[in-house]
Amino acid sequence: MRIVSAEEMAAIDRAAIHEIGIPGAVLMEKAGGMAAELIKRMFPHVKQKIIILCGPGNNGGDGFAAARRLREWGYEAVCLTFTDPGRIKGDAAIWKNVWLNLGGEIEYIEDMDRLEERLRGCGCILDALFGTGLQRPLEGRLGEAVDFINSKDIPVIGMDLPSGIDGDSGQVLGRALRCCRTLTVGLPKWGLYIDPGREYAGKVEVADIGFPEQNTLSRSLEYDQLVGFELAKSLLPPRPRSGHKGTFGTVWTLGGSSVYGGAPVLAASAVLRSGAGLSVLIGVKDMTDSLKGLYPEIMRCTLASRSGAYYDSLSLRALASRLEGLEEYGGEGGAEELAYMPAPGAICLGPGMARFEESREFVRALWLKCPLPMVIDADALRHIADICRERGESAPNPPAPRIFTPHLGELSYLMDVSIGELLKNLPEYAGECARRFGCTAAVKGAPTLISDGRRRWLNASGNPILAQGGSGDILAGLISGLLAQGMDAFEAAALGVYAHGRAGDLLAERYGNRGAQPQDICRAISLIWGLLSADENEMAEKYMDEV
Repeated sequence: MRIVSAEEMAAIDRAAIHEIGIPGAVLMEKAGGMAAELIKRMFPHVKQKIIILCGPGNNGGDGFAAARRLREWGYEAVCLTFTDPGRIKGDAAIWKNVWLNLGGEIEYIEDMDRLEERLRGCGCILDALFGTGLQRPLEGRLGEAVDFINSKDIPVIGMDLPSGIDGDSGQVLGRALRCCRTLTVGLPKWGLYIDPGREYAGKVEVADIGFPEQNTLSRSLEYDQLVGFELAKSLLPPRPRSGHKGTFGTVWTLGGSSVYGGAPVLAASAVLRSGAGLSVLIGVKDMTDSLKGLYPEIMRCTLASRSGAYYDSLSLRALASRLEGLEEYGGEGGAEELAYMPAPGAICLGPGMARFEESREFVRALWLKCPLPMVIDADALRHIADICRERGESAPNPPAPRIFTPHLGELSYLMDVSIGELLKNLPEYAGECARRFGCTAAVKGAPTLISDGRRRWLNASGNPILAQGGSGDILAGLISGLLAQGMDAFEAAALGVYAHGRAGDLLAERYGNRGAQPQDICRAISLIWGLLSADENEMAEKYMDEV
């Protein structure tokens, strides 16, 4: 499903009204009716009191239309406004007048005592104050009202957006109403899926109010997309019955150190969960010695290094004997075991590598010279940022696809921009990262955003169960495995991110959103392929028993 900015949604709305000829009041009635239907589903006892907070613009018009429908169904619908009702104009005024002509009342709230009185006995609040057009912080009496409502234990449903949330960045404009659910109109907005907006929005539902398909549907993958079940299902790579381990590719995982020995193991395990044919873990001696006898499904190879704790020039010379593009680093010091390792189709670089300065040239050579598709994660990203600062090097045209998987701290380091500044426009910064480094950027967070500098896809799966050390290593290995199976880099990143997040969702549905170990997430990924290969609702219960 396409995801839009506030400006894009406004353009779609204008085109429907002025070019197609659909009256704005008709669209408003449909939006208000769908809000009323949502309230009816959530609160079926029709004698309940429902407060509708109506703003001065179109969002308020949706609220008046919802109030009319609720009143017809027998609810006690109460419309409150913090704006002089006489200032409500345009299409919103049409539904305001319909409401008044049917005997409804609109109360102008001037103090918090009166608001408290009106909220007594309220079963639900519909927030129809502001939609995507809000540009200023909520202050003064309106800000007080928002704080007051947030302090009460009354469920709030957002109409289009929670009032006070920026529709593009998800940032709070001074303060915002906390909603248990948000009914967004037409198409999803960025601010509903980027924290803190996602936290304020609660569960998001999309209301199809009749915008023409030529305005709302993407005719190509150039549009920004929300990666959900159907899109992920369409990306799943083929799995021929005649395939063998060579058919599905090999990944070399290069990472780990005496400091972080587990990270590359998690990545290498996730490679196999992706469906890749072979997973090879290539590490320095301190790490591979500690893994002897464990994880028999992962092939292991030890590279020499000067201290045994990190990758350095000796390690690089060993790799030069097997990897095209690294011939200039050849010479003595190769690892004999490498000759027996199957050739890789993709590389996972960085999990657990640590930030030893001696590893920097190793990372630089692979990033700039190796003609294999590559996922670059963790401290390898910090090495790249340091290389760019010290040498002014970048790779806008790398010899093969590169996928960067930074969390916000690593993206901040790469872009030399504070996290606070990134959050003001994360989609744009993700795109700028992709353009600057010639990569696909999968920016890990709540949720994860994927950009190749042109397309921007936002992942719809995932929850806090993924917020623990090792989760990102699994994601890096998972995407690497999809690359080795021949997937396009951008689509591999999108599918990997979705499957990783959906595995977390599956665990959370069974156990709650805390306490699972990264290995549990890794195992659950196998079940996600079953879900994507069949109908999700049909298969979910079956697979849940296997988690």
